[in-house]
Amino acid sequence: MKPQRLEFFCYKDKSIPVEIIRSQRKTIALAVAATAKIVVRIPLQVPLAEVAVILQEKERWLYAKLAYWESCKEQKRIFEVAHGRSILFQGKFYSLKIAYEPAKPIGVRLERNQLLVNTEDATEVNSLLKGWYYEQTSVMLKQGLQKAQAMFALRPRVLRVKEQKKRWGSCTYDNKLLFNWRLAMAPQFVVEYVLLHEMCHMLVKNHSVLFWAEVAKRCPSYKVAKQWLKENGVNMQIPS
Repeated sequence: MKPQRLEFFCYKDKSIPVEIIRSQRKTIALAVAATAKIVVRIPLQVPLAEVAVILQEKERWLYAKLAYWESCKEQKRIFEVAHGRSILFQGKFYSLKIAYEPAKPIGVRLERNQLLVNTEDATEVNSLLKGWYYEQTSVMLKQGLQKAQAMFALRPRVLRVKEQKKRWGSCTYDNKLLFNWRLAMAPQFVVEYVLLHEMCHMLVKNHSVLFWAEVAKRCPSYKVAKQWLKENGVNMQIPS
């Protein structure tokens, strides 16, 4: 069923679009996307008038979410201006240097406070960096798995690094663990938290109180890692 549009939600004299998605579900779910769009998922039979009432009741929550995404955009702007061609790796910013040294192999390497991309083709820079981060994320996850596996009776069927635009990690119904290639931009303790989070989904397939109890049992400082991602996730990208 195609999404419906409701009248716009007002925020700071701006009109925020509201998208209504009907499906075979029992509850109403409200979310605010990074693009400053409100998404409401509702059961098939719920009238639009009821959605309008819910938006009014959740006004304070919606304002807080819209303000958060607004601050993220500002942080991104500051990052681009202040750091220019800097890039995160394991929680630290490194200067990004692009040059061509014929005597050295094409690719990416870390030297002191610089991340060096050796290529004579400027169009390859993005793909070389992305490939390097794929490898580094895989290494960090495998290191974390060596420690984490002792805490679980179950083993993941697959551990894979892939493109994930909205998630740092995910666990499928049959315990395949999938992770965002950008994770190598975060410190090791954050990567280990994301790994433990997804491994706990092998035990509990939702985000209930029971799930978070399993996470806390294995990663007592998980809230610190969550906060790091919340504050720095906007900068975990390859600068354009």
